[in-house]
Formats: sequence, C-alpha cells, structure tokens
Amino acid sequence: AKTFSSKMAAEPSQLYVVFFPLMSPGHTIPILDMVRLFEAIHVKTTIITTPLNAPSFAESLSGTDAAVEIFAYPSNEAGLPQGIENLEDCTSPEMTRNFMMGALLLQRPLEEFLEKTRPDCLIADAFFPFASESAAKFGVTMLVFHGTSFFALCATGILFEHRPYMSVSSDDEYFSIPNLPHLIRLTRLQ
Repeated sequence: AKTFSSKMAAEPSQLYVVFFPLMSPGHTIPILDMVRLFEAIHVKTTIITTPLNAPSFAESLSGTDAAVEIFAYPSNEAGLPQGIENLEDCTSPEMTRNFMMGALLLQRPLEEFLEKTRPDCLIADAFFPFASESAAKFGVTMLVFHGTSFFALCATGILFEHRPYMSVSSDDEYFSIPNLPHLIRLTRLQ
C-alpha cells in the first residue's frame, strides 16, 4: 500500500494498479471489466496494450480516468506480418506460436514502465510468465490474471489425470467427470 504523505498525514495516497492483459478478446474483456470496477472505487488504473488494440478500449473505458499505456508490439522480431497484434488475428498454429513468442518480448518495455511509474500492484496475464520477476525487481506487488474459471481448470485437470473419455466407445456418448461435488456429463465432442 502507498505510504502516507508527509503534508497530509491523515490521507493516504491513491492506490495505483496496472493491468497487463494478453492481447486477445478473451483476456482483455475481463480485464477491462476489472479496470472499470477499480475505477468505480477511485483506484488509479493503467492498462497496457499495443497500438492496434488501444482503439478498442475507448468505448469500454469511457467515463473513467483509466490511462492506456501503449507498448510497441514486436511483430518483426516475432516473425509476424506488420499489423498482427492480437491473438485473434493469427490464422495458423505457426502464427499463434510466433505471437506468443512476441508477447515474451514485452518484458523490457514492462520493466521500463514499472521502473518509471512504481505502481502499487501489477495484475498481469498468466501468459506473461516474466511479469512476476519483473514486478519483484521493482518491489511491485503482482497478481496473476488467469481467465479460465476455477471450475474449468479443475475439470481439465481431472480429464487429463483420469481420462474418463476413454471409457466410452463414440464421440457422442456421455461420460462423467469424476471427483467433482456434482454430476457433470460430457461427450468427447464437447
């Protein structure tokens, strides 16, 4: 938390949180919702994105004081055509792989930004594994944003561990996911 100002010892400084989502709608939409919630309780916020993704934030952030910090996306270094700055624009597994490798190249601009701004907290996407080390380097508290729900993570883990889908003979036959408190039935196609 912020320290108290020497001039106004009774009033704490405003909390400052930086959000760093992966450039993909399934990641940015929930982060934008969180930014609006933080803004509603008067927390200073900044969301980090790339030039081609920033315009899509304008409507969602209208009426807030949220700042947008633009990081150049390293398309060339990642082996991508210019203009590919969002995962949804990738049209092949190779492009997707290159996009994710390019995301890893955002560590340096993140560290430069954290050193300059020294926020109270960084909420970074799970797809930026370097973010926790970068935040620690500057004494910034870091939380990981993982867009997948806890239920989905548990169900996926159980499916990998127990492989209940192997007990059925067709893709449209139902099987149960074991070890959950309620009966959940799926088909292989689901």
